[in-house]
Amino acid sequence: EDIVVVASKYPQTLLESVVSVEIVDEKEIAASQSENLAGIIKNIAGLEITEYGTAGDIRAISIRGSSPEQVLVLIDGITANGPQTGKIDLGLIPADIIEKIEIYRGPASALYGANALGGVINIITKSAEVTEKGIAETYYGSHNTQKYRVSYQNKGSDIDYYMSGEYYKSDGDRENSQLDKISLMGKLLKELDSQTNLGLTFRYHDYQRGLPGSLDYPTPGAQQNDRNFNINLKWGKKDEEKDLNILAWYDLHRVYFDNPGEWGHSGPSIHNTHVTGISIDSTLYNFTFGNKDNSGSNHILTWGTELRQNRVNSTDIGNLRDLNGAVFIQDVWQTKVLEQLSITAGIRYDYNQTFGGQFNPRVGILFKLQDNISLHASIGRAYRAPNFNDLYGPEDGYVGGNPDLSPETAWAYEAGMRFVNEKGDAQAGLTVFRKNASQLINWAVDSEGVWRP
Repeated sequence: EDIVVVASKYPQTLLESVVSVEIVDEKEIAASQSENLAGIIKNIAGLEITEYGTAGDIRAISIRGSSPEQVLVLIDGITANGPQTGKIDLGLIPADIIEKIEIYRGPASALYGANALGGVINIITKSAEVTEKGIAETYYGSHNTQKYRVSYQNKGSDIDYYMSGEYYKSDGDRENSQLDKISLMGKLLKELDSQTNLGLTFRYHDYQRGLPGSLDYPTPGAQQNDRNFNINLKWGKKDEEKDLNILAWYDLHRVYFDNPGEWGHSGPSIHNTHVTGISIDSTLYNFTFGNKDNSGSNHILTWGTELRQNRVNSTDIGNLRDLNGAVFIQDVWQTKVLEQLSITAGIRYDYNQTFGGQFNPRVGILFKLQDNISLHASIGRAYRAPNFNDLYGPEDGYVGGNPDLSPETAWAYEAGMRFVNEKGDAQAGLTVFRKNASQLINWAVDSEGVWRP
C-alpha cells in the first residue's frame, strides 16, 4: 500500500490518515503524458485546474472551491508559493522531475501554517534508485515543438546522485504563443552513518513565453520570462524510535514582464523574490507519558519549528520584506484497549511580522472497521495572510492594493470512509466536508471607483 507523508509529517498508510488525501505515483505521472504538474493532476476529484489558453499560459489550481492563493504547494518540503502573489503557476513545475505527488484536500494550517486554507500539494522530486543509469530522449511535434531531455543517476554504497536536464521549445498555434524553457535539477545524498544522511539539491528553471491575450483583445508583443533558482541542504537521522530532520533553503524567483503595445506603457515590470528559511521537525514513535511498562496507550509525537524571511524587489510595489516564524506539535494517541481507534490532536502557532500571531488547532478521529476499510473525521482551523500584491498593489486610478486587509480564517469539518484493497492497487472513498470562512478577500470597487481587494 502507498505511503503518504503530507497528512501527518511522518510516513503512514492511506488507511491511517484522518483527512482526505490522495497519492499520484510515478506510473500515473508517466501515463498522463503531461509536460507539467497541472496536466498530471487535472483529473483528480476535488481539484480544478484553470488554464488560460496556450501551452505557455498560466495554470492555476483550486481545491474544493478555494482560490489559488489558498492552496499551498510544497517541493521536497519547501514552500513554492511566492510571497508577492501568494500563488504558483503549476505550468512552471516540469513533470520530468516529479517522482510522487501527495494531495491533502481541505485546510491544513495546523501543520503547514499560512496558505494552506484550501489544501496542500506535496511534490517529491526524483532521486537515485538504481546503480548507474542514463537516459537520453528527444521528441518532435507540430508547431515546431521540440523536447530534449537527459538524466543520469547512480546509487553507490554511501553516496547517491541524480541529475537531469531538459530543453523544450514550441512556436505555438497562434501569434505570440511561443514557449522556450530550460529545466535543470541535481540531487546528492551522502550517507554519514547507518542512520544519518546529508542531502544537497538544486533546481533551476528558465521559462520564456509569449502571452498572446484573448482572441478578441490580442497582445502580440507581450512577453514574460520566469527564472527560478532553489538550493537546499537537508540533514536527516532516522531510527526505530524517532526521526529528526533539519532543512535550510534559499529560493530566488525573477519575473520579467513587458507589453509594449499596452496603453500607457512605461517600461517592463521586473519582480525579484528572495526566500530564505530553516525548519526543524521530529517524530517520536512509541512515545509514552509516564511509566512505559504500565502505560495503557501509545503515542506518536511530532513537533517542529520554522523561520522564514521573504524579500521582494519590484518595479511595481517597491522593496518589501517580512519575517515569519512558527512552532507546531501533534500527538497521535492509540489505546491498547481499542487498537482500531486512534485520535490525532495538534496545534500550530504562526507569527507574521505584519499581522501578528495565529493559533490553528486540529482534532481527528480514525476507526478501522476492517484491515482495508477505515472511517475518519476531523475538525480544524486555518488561515491565509494577505500577500504583498493584496496589500501594496500599485495605484493607477483603476486598481490598487489595500493595506487594511486582515488574514482570511476558516473552520473546516470533514467525515469520510476509505477503502484500499489487499494489493493496494484499488482505492475508493466517500467524504462529506464543510468549510466556514470569514474575512474572505475578494476584489470589489471602492467608493472612488477603484478595484481593490
